[in-house]
Amino acid sequence: MKTDSLKSLKQRDKIPNNGEGTTPVKSIFRATRILQCLDNDIHSIKEIAARCELSMTTVHRILQTLEESELVFQDPIEHRYYLGQFFTKLSLNQSRNHKYLAAQAYEEANRIAELFGEFVAFDVEVGMQVVTLIQIQSRFNYSISKLVKPMFYGSVSKAMIAQKSDAEIEMMLKSITPKPPSEYCVTDKGKIKEQIKEVKRQGYCVSRREIDEGIMGISVPVKNYICAVALSVVGPEIRLDPITDEVNKEMMISASRISAKLSRKR
Repeated sequence: MKTDSLKSLKQRDKIPNNGEGTTPVKSIFRATRILQCLDNDIHSIKEIAARCELSMTTVHRILQTLEESELVFQDPIEHRYYLGQFFTKLSLNQSRNHKYLAAQAYEEANRIAELFGEFVAFDVEVGMQVVTLIQIQSRFNYSISKLVKPMFYGSVSKAMIAQKSDAEIEMMLKSITPKPPSEYCVTDKGKIKEQIKEVKRQGYCVSRREIDEGIMGISVPVKNYICAVALSVVGPEIRLDPITDEVNKEMMISASRISAKLSRKR
């Protein structure tokens, strides 16, 4: 799929409203978009169909499949759909599921924390969310308590998305959350694609005030794992901005070392 152009991908995957002829990859992205709607308090078939630009018949069929797999459940009274218990268990078990990955990264994450004293996180992509495996608190008492974050906003998610093909990014953009964490987040899909293209070019991502007022994030991709991974430093812009180049340099060194460890173990 990575060698296909977006145009040929769309031509190959054109499907009628009844959903026949759907490719496996397209089915996964459609299901992901529907699950993302449920995560954003969109629970009726009609609302989901409008948000995902799918027919109600297609949405109902996918929801039935997800329900059979215990990924969603339907309220028997209101007939609305909600995420199943599987997702609660999944978010709670990420440290165990990716224990090997966390073990390979901890030494370098701790090195970065000792060098700069800021909050350091090591995150992994799970579905359409960013889940923190390692967090090292800032010596300046700044921290982030939320361990599951939405995709597309902040430096960490863009560092992850930059590891994907253009066709994959295009399909992921259809699942973008309608609730950005702050007013400084870019929501225009064209501009988001330009930002991700820049991350691919330079090998790191810097975001300002997307998480919170006055807060800055710097993230670098980590390669050679089964899904997208990123190492990040987060802290007040007034402290991080003057040392951005130094932080980028050391983080890229650490990311390269972690990637090398993962490559040797494959």
